[in-house]
Amino acid sequence: SPPQTRRAAGTVAGRGSRPASVCARERRLRSGPPGTTKRMSNAQTMATDPSRTRVKKRKGHASVLHAADVRRVVNERVAANGPERVSLRGRALADADAVEAVCDAVLALGGVGQNSDDDAASPTVTLNLASGNVCGAGAARLAAFLLDPRCRVRELNLVDNPRLGVHLADIKDCPPAHAVEHTDEDKVLDGGGCEALAFALRSPKCSLTQLNLGGCGLTCVGVKELAKALIVDDHRVTDGGDTSEKGFRLKEKSEYNTPSPFLTVIHLRSNDVGYAGVFDLKRAALIHGGVREVTLGNNVKVTRDALNELEEVLRKNRRNALVHELNDACLPLSVPGEPEELNDQTRKTRFCSLRRRRLRDEDAATIAAALRPGSVADTLTQLDLSDNELSAFGIETLTHAIRGVAGNANLAFVSVAGNPGAHFDGGDAVRLETIRDASRLTDPNATHARFVEGSRSDVNVTTQNVTTRAKTAPYSSAARALHGVVAVNFLTQCGRGEALKSVADRGLGDEGAIEIAATITQTATYARDVRSWAFVLESIGTQHNDIGARGVLALANAFALLPNLKEWACYANPLGVAGASAIARAIKTPGRFRSLSILDVGGCGVQDAGCVAIAEAIVGHNSLRELHLDHNEIGETGSLALLGSMRSTAESSSSSDGVRGVQRVWLHGNPLVPDAVVARVHALAARTSALADARNGGGPGFEPAPEVEPLSATFAADDSCRADAERLALRVYRTRSKHPTDANRRVDSSSLFADRVAAHATATYRFRCPEHFAATRGAAVVAAVVAHETSRGFDFETPGGEDFLTTVALGVGTKFMPGPVAAAAAAGGDDAWEKVVHDSHAEVLARRALVRFLNREMRELATAERAHASNRSNPGWPTAAPDTKSADLQEPEKFRVLECTRDGRGFKVRANVSLHLYVSTAPCGAASAAETNANATANKTSGPVLAPNFDPSAGSGFDPGAFLASTLPPAPRWASSQSLESERRKEVSTTRPLDVVEYDLDDVAYADAFRGLSVHRRHTKGVYVARTSSKTRAMRKGAMPPGLEPYAPAPGCVTLKSLRDAIGVPGATLACSDKIAKWQVLGAQGACVSVLVPTPVTFASIVVGRKFDGDAIRLGTCCRSHGFPHEVFWLPEPKHCAALRTAVKIESDALDEGGSTRDAKKSHNEKDALRHRASFIADARRADAGDSDESLTWCRYEASVTRHDGRTGTIVGGGGAIPVVSRAWAFRDVSETLNVVRGKRDVLDVDENKHPMFRAQNSSELKAAAKPYAAARHALLKGNVSPTSALAAWRGDA
Repeated sequence: SPPQTRRAAGTVAGRGSRPASVCARERRLRSGPPGTTKRMSNAQTMATDPSRTRVKKRKGHASVLHAADVRRVVNERVAANGPERVSLRGRALADADAVEAVCDAVLALGGVGQNSDDDAASPTVTLNLASGNVCGAGAARLAAFLLDPRCRVRELNLVDNPRLGVHLADIKDCPPAHAVEHTDEDKVLDGGGCEALAFALRSPKCSLTQLNLGGCGLTCVGVKELAKALIVDDHRVTDGGDTSEKGFRLKEKSEYNTPSPFLTVIHLRSNDVGYAGVFDLKRAALIHGGVREVTLGNNVKVTRDALNELEEVLRKNRRNALVHELNDACLPLSVPGEPEELNDQTRKTRFCSLRRRRLRDEDAATIAAALRPGSVADTLTQLDLSDNELSAFGIETLTHAIRGVAGNANLAFVSVAGNPGAHFDGGDAVRLETIRDASRLTDPNATHARFVEGSRSDVNVTTQNVTTRAKTAPYSSAARALHGVVAVNFLTQCGRGEALKSVADRGLGDEGAIEIAATITQTATYARDVRSWAFVLESIGTQHNDIGARGVLALANAFALLPNLKEWACYANPLGVAGASAIARAIKTPGRFRSLSILDVGGCGVQDAGCVAIAEAIVGHNSLRELHLDHNEIGETGSLALLGSMRSTAESSSSSDGVRGVQRVWLHGNPLVPDAVVARVHALAARTSALADARNGGGPGFEPAPEVEPLSATFAADDSCRADAERLALRVYRTRSKHPTDANRRVDSSSLFADRVAAHATATYRFRCPEHFAATRGAAVVAAVVAHETSRGFDFETPGGEDFLTTVALGVGTKFMPGPVAAAAAAGGDDAWEKVVHDSHAEVLARRALVRFLNREMRELATAERAHASNRSNPGWPTAAPDTKSADLQEPEKFRVLECTRDGRGFKVRANVSLHLYVSTAPCGAASAAETNANATANKTSGPVLAPNFDPSAGSGFDPGAFLASTLPPAPRWASSQSLESERRKEVSTTRPLDVVEYDLDDVAYADAFRGLSVHRRHTKGVYVARTSSKTRAMRKGAMPPGLEPYAPAPGCVTLKSLRDAIGVPGATLACSDKIAKWQVLGAQGACVSVLVPTPVTFASIVVGRKFDGDAIRLGTCCRSHGFPHEVFWLPEPKHCAALRTAVKIESDALDEGGSTRDAKKSHNEKDALRHRASFIADARRADAGDSDESLTWCRYEASVTRHDGRTGTIVGGGGAIPVVSRAWAFRDVSETLNVVRGKRDVLDVDENKHPMFRAQNSSELKAAAKPYAAARHALLKGNVSPTSALAAWRGDA
């Protein structure tokens, strides 16, 4: 019909001048989909179905939002999604006042946090007002908002707001004039939104990076206003240097006071822009220099030629910005208060992340030019190019810029994962077959996974089948070559090197290995200076690199030329028989591998033929001391050849030549090797080791004790960590997911205390182990012991009044020594057994660091007593408070955990101090076991019970007591309903306020969280929750037998028949859950220290981050000792520890976002490196495998952390001194403490000449002297208990 006919029809219907298509769409919306009946009204629906009291609104519909309701809606969105992104998409704002209310609400969010100052910056970075009915006046309010100093919005989304541009004013929803049919009589208006927004864009204070104006009815006139706002005035340009297209550089923008200096993206889709608008945008982008992307899709008037002209300018801007970003990553940090010459030393790692930037080969050429020596990015050390669009040609371009003497020599890490040219497309059938064969040895879900045995595994198992993970696509030849040339740069800078921190897990392949070998060969052959890096290298690690026979042949020939190479770790590579033979030939060649003492080719599929070749090559080798052949499918033939080789070497050794031969052999994971042969191999290795120790005067010495930190440095570190931790805890607690009834809490929950404990541990880890934190790839496992003192006050608003939290011990690690290797070490005698670390899980290391801290503190207390005793005016023990007369002359009081009993009974934990164990992930064993018993699962509460919203002041009639009763565990079979109900009423009335509803059994009011009677009462009721589960028995660390992996009770654990099968048994390592439960009964101080601290040192709570299951943690760490006969043996009752969950995570950058005092100097690129540090892992399946084999320990007042190899139980690099965390070192430490307290009867009232503790020669003799501890241990393992008790099930009696 003619337009005037449609006009008349629309007028009669009262719909204005909308076209027929719009009217038809409205009719469809009212009537529903085709073929359906007409929707009934609300009244009709309620009449036909009284149960339906409300009809849902149509999807996408939203009522008009007025200014009075804006603050409430914004706060609701912030509570649900966080303050960083505020979205009101689809909510039509009533007028400009409503827009201003949105802006005020966003700015008011800056007051949330520790600082409630009105001038605090808003945390919102994205504001989404799509389809918000924003008009020109509203745009003016937005412009003022963008110029507010508190505004930090980077992305502004105004899609589908046609009132900003040219629109039809008389039609409902004011559609853009170009999008609908209209006549000359229709009222067409220009909202002037572009002119209003241009006012903000013209200012250099505008922080926008992305502006989305799609579907806003913009024409060339409006786009011209935006373009003019981005063009620098002429008088500013003349003050600068070269302003030509070629000479313009982004880093000079600060000289021009550039408007909107951060603006990079402008979206103008679905508008009415023509050639004139595109020309203005091109000119603005050329002069501004920062705009890199302009989208003009669905603008029918824009021609292809115009888009090409604009794209050419944008491409040039992208290249300039790319170079500028690389240059910024290499600039030294400007640290206030430090000289300029020291600024460059504050950041050794120069990192640049270009991840997911859609970079192509032309961008790779730009990056390559910037990386060349003498260019802007020649000092860059780490580069992330993952998930881009680089082809093999672009990757090869980067390789040429780094390779050789004329290439970049500083770039040590690069990631190109996720690029099309970095991975094979599947066409190489031979290569894929090789990968398929190698996956059996390197897949973490495989039976003989090399890096799962002896480590904490995150493999998810079910009762039906093993959950498989997507395998990473193999790297292409171009990517491997790039990884190789970058690995060469790392080797040239690593000094002596470390196998644990070398070129492992980089995806080298054969091509990368050949690159490394070629460089080493050239350097070792032609270098005449012994100070060259090739002559300094002592340890190299090439594990987890998918290196085959061709690559290892090149590496073996090259490494054989290094005169000082002592360790080569090449495990978890598909070397095969050919690769093992290549290594054997290089070892057998005279004059090669002259200093090699450690060779690790475990998990390489060498089989019998490869083992025979290696065995023949090492006969009579002068320096080889440690050989790893585990998980290699070796059978009887290969093992007998190895045994014969060791015998021949031992027989050929003469007294003048010294002791030769392998002293440690790793042969586990080869089920075809007879047990008798394994025993003879280990016995011969132990005999050789004993002869070597005797020849060297008793073996290796002890590792030096960690240096004591000055008190001033300790107090400064405490202040920094405490400020960061308290701020992080409050931030996480206020933004964490809340329980539906959290709004009704009138007291602070124990959840905040858990966050505080975790935050203190996290801050200490990041402060004390900055290199490990920055280099750890994947999920680090950290444990810490945090002391809580309730007598010191600080300026933090925390529950509990005046309190003090500090981390006293820290452990980082995921490895443990496999059972056969540990048993072999025990076969060498107690001395050899105690010199290595058998369990390097984080919880165990933190406990050993705690023991070290207690020993040092006891020595200090005893020394202080001697000093005070010599002062006749003030004899006796030092008082807790300093002398008030000379307080200004004394040092700050030193924090203490222990105090002397002053009655000759040694030491004890101070009454106002409690210890709390933090673990970043649930301890292995029962605490992390998945429930498989159907009955136990049915009886177990699976998460928080959703309660209806209620307001006690409104008198809604909701009974919180009944809801609390429903959240308690089910009744035990032996308890009557009347007694249980009375206990529930008592529990609710005495220990839990009625307005506190739990997440978990231990999530109670802060005042009752650690009260001994309250915890005991709660946990006594919770023992029966999983008492019938198969997970109540003790577990040891290790892999299940082949074929039974899906039935493992917990990841990386095996169920024991009895608890006695692991305690004191060499080769059987208890799971961490069982160890914590044992510490809660016997004390974490251990048997040796119990002679000085007789009262068990226990934990008041265990705070867990990942994999939290309250019932499993309670059962696994404390409640399984229920029924311990402490009264019979006159022993203290085992202490229950509250199981608390925390939302603080080690990997979180919340400290950076919250303004950490220590991390305030970090640049954006360095923070980005922490977020994407897993990008440098070649095999993505290993991203969750935990940190490396390196294990760390630290205790309070130590200046540095101690390190050891958790895989081998020795110091990093193998051999050498006895580690600090070994049993032998611990016995030496406690012996020193006994010497200090010797003769002090007020400290220890025993006869030092008769008591066996002072004559003990090893830890076994000292443990035998600890009679009370031995009695408690006997009661735990063999005491008479009820057959229905939890302890009986744990011991395996039931």
